[in-house]
Amino acid sequence: LVDWRHFEGFLIPSDVAVSSGQYGRGLFMSSSQPQSLSISKKKAIYPRNDDLEWKRWFGSNIQGKDILKMDTPFVKNFILAVYLLYVQHLEHQEEHVRMFLSYLPQDVEWWPILWSDQMAEQYLGPVPPLHQMWQRISSFVNKSVETLRDIFSASEVQWSMCMSFSRAFPNHHFDSFLDAPVFVPILDLCNYARGSPTPSVDPSADGNVTVQLQRLSDSSEPSEVFISYGDGDMFRNFLVYSIVEPIQTSYIPFPMDIQTSSGDVRIIVYMGSSGIPSKILTMIDAAFSGKTWIFNFARLLKKEYPLMLKDWPDVDSDVVNVLRSHIK
Repeated sequence: LVDWRHFEGFLIPSDVAVSSGQYGRGLFMSSSQPQSLSISKKKAIYPRNDDLEWKRWFGSNIQGKDILKMDTPFVKNFILAVYLLYVQHLEHQEEHVRMFLSYLPQDVEWWPILWSDQMAEQYLGPVPPLHQMWQRISSFVNKSVETLRDIFSASEVQWSMCMSFSRAFPNHHFDSFLDAPVFVPILDLCNYARGSPTPSVDPSADGNVTVQLQRLSDSSEPSEVFISYGDGDMFRNFLVYSIVEPIQTSYIPFPMDIQTSSGDVRIIVYMGSSGIPSKILTMIDAAFSGKTWIFNFARLLKKEYPLMLKDWPDVDSDVVNVLRSHIK
């Protein structure tokens, strides 16, 4: 795990550390009192207006393409995604950039915005707002792949678009090329929790991004620091960030209806902010193979993930009984 205190421009409280937890890497803090994290604006990662080499490269390879003429906010994410690929392929990188690249997740095959039409139809179900939002984002990612096909591979573009959508912060007063969003190392390691403080990444007069970190737990043990990406539409949070998030006292369903003789049964699963692992999707592909699948799925969830069963029909269903017997 990276100790960012080694890098100039990162002022990190002594009781804040990068560690691995329930949702993968995150920020952990031992103090129950708010702590101030300060990161130099110069250490944020984004395409700067004064970077002539980048502007020349971008202009000769991308400018004039149809995608830049599209009237959509996703164009800004596209620019940052291209910049991320550009930086990744540079022969010489600043050390903090190299370390930032080293901790970015590489496996994005399960990201909802990369689902095929068939997967979206199966997993999103008949939810018009969710499906329409998925179609917009997914079609834009496909357009991005097509635009960059002579420069980067499809898998590279898909990966960089996922990083741009899920880990970048809106551009507030940064000198970012065409107002692209920005990556803020360290801060982007904070996992999401609804109701947590929403950080402001506006650079101050001294050129630093200063954020107050606050734990949700009152425990005397070190616990994770969460931030909110904005308590907005849960559908967008699912598609863009791969978050299946808790709402009030229940869970937002990852939509999966199992057809039984007694009607539909809905399993409500909380996968956490690290997303939905590909092995879970692989198992879901076998969703209609009968009791054997139900048994194995229930056993896997009991072992590896929190699970809630909610609003079960009051009927004698084989599926319900099998699930209940292996999850208690």
